[in-house]
Amino acid sequence: MHAFNQIVNSCDFRWSFGVLLWEIVSLGGTPYCGMTCAELYEKLPQGYRMEQPRNCDDEVYELMRQCWRDRPYERPPFSQISVQLNRMQEVRKAYVNMALFENFTYAGIDSTAEEA
Repeated sequence: MHAFNQIVNSCDFRWSFGVLLWEIVSLGGTPYCGMTCAELYEKLPQGYRMEQPRNCDDEVYELMRQCWRDRPYERPPFSQISVQLNRMQEVRKAYVNMALFENFTYAGIDSTAEEA
């Protein structure tokens, strides 16, 4: 959101990391799917955030939410994010429920379509 004002700093990268984490957990889902830039520009300052993917553990989603805090300097620094992720890895808990995606297949991309 801070980037809407054309001022970019490391706090904005933390927001982006939260979006990247959401994309990974959703197995390549499109962030803010179906929304226009104008809608995002209006809704993000009002508190809109992407929903928790149904296969995502609460702890991982909470990390995403921390990265998406309104005030950029309230977002966790990458050193803290790293500590949280390392702790999660040590616990060896299933943070992403892959059973929900047993029949999931990725969409094919026709490489010849790009050449046309």
